[in-house]
Amino acid sequence: MSVSIQERLEFYEKNYVPIAEYHLDKGGKVYIGNDNKVCRFCGKGEPDVTFRDIAHAVPEFLGNNQLILRNECDTCNKFVSENLEDHLDKYTKPYRLAAQIKGKKKVPSYKTKDKKSRYEFTSSEGAKIIDREDSNFTNLDIENKSIEANFHLEPHIPSAVFKCLVKIALSVIDDSELLQFKNAITWLLEPDHSKTICKPQIILNAFIPGPKPNKRVTVLVLRRKPGVKISPYCHLLICFGNIAYQIVVPSDVDISEGTKTIQLTRFPLPFEFDWQYGDVIFGQEDVTSSEIVRDKMLPMTFCFDEAEKLDHNSVKL
Repeated sequence: MSVSIQERLEFYEKNYVPIAEYHLDKGGKVYIGNDNKVCRFCGKGEPDVTFRDIAHAVPEFLGNNQLILRNECDTCNKFVSENLEDHLDKYTKPYRLAAQIKGKKKVPSYKTKDKKSRYEFTSSEGAKIIDREDSNFTNLDIENKSIEANFHLEPHIPSAVFKCLVKIALSVIDDSELLQFKNAITWLLEPDHSKTICKPQIILNAFIPGPKPNKRVTVLVLRRKPGVKISPYCHLLICFGNIAYQIVVPSDVDISEGTKTIQLTRFPLPFEFDWQYGDVIFGQEDVTSSEIVRDKMLPMTFCFDEAEKLDHNSVKL
């Protein structure tokens, strides 16, 4: 039985309270944490570790240039970048390309594995798909001015994607809230992604049609209210471009309460209320696996203004 939007609103209002909420754009820097030079993840301080690098509480490739974490050391920052963020980057790249989300330098581009076709964005020309007739990248519908592109996700580890989302949650909350996530912090710094503290690892996803519905990167962390016994203890919701992800943030509270089956309730999105570009598409994915995913395809449909047939000898790929 489906749960109505109103019922979901009432569920969260009754049982949970926000402990972090950010809407990130191009404004001034916002800082989290303190200046005591002790890392909130490894617990080390100067001179054992350094704090020279800028640590983004939300990865820069998701469009965050504002929210900076003061108390993350360079060693942990490097580990997270190479072992966690790299996988979330690959997992989300087609969505960021489609929404034209600028990362550290530019909007990402895409080229098919056979090098025959590409999707790119430039400030002068906007979004552009170049596809050869002998490629399987796109299906073109001239009459309806739409095109379906079949993106091939770069190799990534699903469990590392989940860990990266947890790391975002533990980066944006206040230091005092971290006391309930000691096991999760230790787990984040474990390089073996087959080891976990919760199963299954589920991502609830929602695709919102239309031109970049989430103009900003929204991050919301909710924990249950004192006295409430419902599980789980904590949720993360992160929205950017056309996508919204929701996960359970594994806590020491959940671990102490023992194994149980949890019914996940979707946090209501504003786009569920009479959205002009169509219905939100809901899904979920089990990302417990620590095996590298190499052949996952992600189809996406775009509307276009103009299609032009080119001489393939004049196109550089």
